[in-house]
This record gives sequence, C-alpha cells and structure tokens, in this order.
Amino acid sequence: MRLNAAAFISSHNHPILVRNFTSSKQDDLKYHYIAHTSLDVIEERRAVLLLQLGLSTWLTQRSGSEF
Repeated sequence: MRLNAAAFISSHNHPILVRNFTSSKQDDLKYHYIAHTSLDVIEERRAVLLLQLGLSTWLTQRSGSEF
C-alpha cells in the first residue's frame, strides 16, 4: 500500500495544502480535485444526517406531546 497524496484541511472545510508524493507533477490537479470532491461528499452526508436527526427529534417531540 502506498500513500500518493495528503491533504491538510482547515476548520472551514477547505484544503489548505495538498501534497503529492508521486513523481508526476500532472497528478497535482488530480489530487486537488479529489480533496475538494471528498469534502463536498462529506458536507452533503453531514447535512443529510443533521436533517434526519432534526426531523427525528421533531417527530419524537410531536408524537410525545400528542399522546
């Protein structure tokens, strides 16, 4: 198993530094793209999870008050 790149992420979910460990400099753009798209996927999943948790909490509170 080989590490091809590493990314440092800011607290605002932006890549601060993406370091490429391969010999090809053409891979720099590829790994920047992977870092950005990976963060987009994580943000989408987090938003869905928060929405589901909020909806679950709202339904629990609502059903508890009706019965």
